[in-house]
Amino acid sequence: MNLQTAQKRWQDFLVRAGQENSEPLIWLSSWTDDEGKLSVYEKLIGSEIDRRRSNGITKNQAEACLSQLIREEIFPHPMSSSTIQISYDYEITEWKVEGVQPHIPSKFRLRLGWHPSLGTELYFNSIQQFEQIKRYLLDAGLCKLNEKHLLLMKRIPK
Repeated sequence: MNLQTAQKRWQDFLVRAGQENSEPLIWLSSWTDDEGKLSVYEKLIGSEIDRRRSNGITKNQAEACLSQLIREEIFPHPMSSSTIQISYDYEITEWKVEGVQPHIPSKFRLRLGWHPSLGTELYFNSIQQFEQIKRYLLDAGLCKLNEKHLLLMKRIPK
């Protein structure tokens, strides 16, 4: 899946499924020694990138970096692959489930660029809630939840 499609599907999922979610924490990570490539991203965020750790960035900086990643995806350089990753950490505190907004805190980490993925830490009050969120994720084309991975918890973490 290309970056534009992944970003659109994620936004569609948030609109459809999340009643309340926090502004994401956003990180830029780099695994490159290509100073030319690195300098492009450093100009976009207005500061030096520490290659040994993730760098916290703003939403506007992330949008500029994502646009650059999309340009690189459309017009790839024959000698390079993407070694830049943007990670968005979301917490959804209220879901749109069957017309109600139950308090079910869940976390997502959306990684775009190098090794794209979607990490989840989800909590549900019922199998019906699980099935609804599973359907939202499947309809968005993001991931497929499997009931066999559910664990019974005595209470949902705060």
